[in-house]
Amino acid sequence: MGKIKRGLLLEQTFDILENFHLILEDLVRVFENRDDLFEEVQNILENRKFIRTNKNILEHLELY
Repeated sequence: MGKIKRGLLLEQTFDILENFHLILEDLVRVFENRDDLFEEVQNILENRKFIRTNKNILEHLELY
């Protein structure tokens, strides 16, 4: 009976480790996507700044 319990515990431990490994892989993907998202947000902010600058130039030119 003792060997059966140890076998079940070992099997459950491997299942837990496998699930933990899957969770870690998901976390890696989340952080990779986060970096992509951060880069996209930076690009959007730079584009908005560029558009705002161009708008200010156009407004300034219209004054003359």
